[in-house]
Amino acid sequence: MTKLKIENLSVDIKNKNQKHKALDDINIEIESEKITALVGESGCGKSLLSLSIMGLLPEAASIAAGSIVFDNINLLQLREKEMDSIRGNKISMIFQEPMTALNPLMKVGEQIEEALLTHKKTPRKEVKEQVLDIMNRVGLSRVKQLYNDFPHQLSGGMKQRIVIAMALINKPELIIADEPTTALDVTIQYQILEMLRKLNQEMGSTLLLISHDLGVVNELCSNIAVMYAGKIVEEGSSESILKTPKHPYTQGLIKSVPRFSQKNQKLYSIPGMLAPLNKRTSQGCAFAKRCPDTLKECYIKSPDLREIDGRKVSCLRVGGDNE
Repeated sequence: MTKLKIENLSVDIKNKNQKHKALDDINIEIESEKITALVGESGCGKSLLSLSIMGLLPEAASIAAGSIVFDNINLLQLREKEMDSIRGNKISMIFQEPMTALNPLMKVGEQIEEALLTHKKTPRKEVKEQVLDIMNRVGLSRVKQLYNDFPHQLSGGMKQRIVIAMALINKPELIIADEPTTALDVTIQYQILEMLRKLNQEMGSTLLLISHDLGVVNELCSNIAVMYAGKIVEEGSSESILKTPKHPYTQGLIKSVPRFSQKNQKLYSIPGMLAPLNKRTSQGCAFAKRCPDTLKECYIKSPDLREIDGRKVSCLRVGGDNE
């Protein structure tokens, strides 16, 4: 069953009276109660897609085309008041940097309370009880004391758990986690990801995990969508994509993941750089200049996202006579 379906979504960003296509004809389905990963380099458009879903696009950005359907409701057709009733309630977001999501002047317990009271009519005597419960569930200890602490008194891992508690307090149906472990050390990263997996199973929620690191999502996600230059270039089950990647960009991302077997060897990185928005063109494949195995057509024709061998791939070399 599909929880979120995005069809033909395009987003423009205006800069100096010129519009640049930041998201280009995005099509993706997020299965209910599953964990789906959206991966790609910084600047590919992952966070912009999440902000589009949440209805939180920056002023310079605008929806040019498409639909975002959540539980048979097109979010793009809702008035702001209607979107307010969904945002933070049925759909929640875990932001990348906890300090930008937390008010430094409010006790952390009160901030979680605020997220609850904004959407739920909860008896006052039950509010604190629910807040302490969710703080426990996200792995925090001595929660009664922690409830009265301010953000600056917490470690990075504790702040991130508070942000996650704020996102989960209303038991949302869809959780968007935008690089939720970027600012944390490796040990804490693993703990946070395991906690998200456990909570996903316990709460029956749907999770969209945004990451630039395929190694992070290896054992966590059921499905993976790979994004490059504002487009989905490959989508399918985690097992099929990680074992037999078909798009050259996906192959490069997987090859870039460090392995113990590569000790004393130079780490691989994809040649070249992602083109900035103002340098991108609709002609040809966006990855062509960095691709190790191009055809002449790759610089002329823009490949469609086609279903091939049980997954979707956007590459002229895949699924045809050139493969």
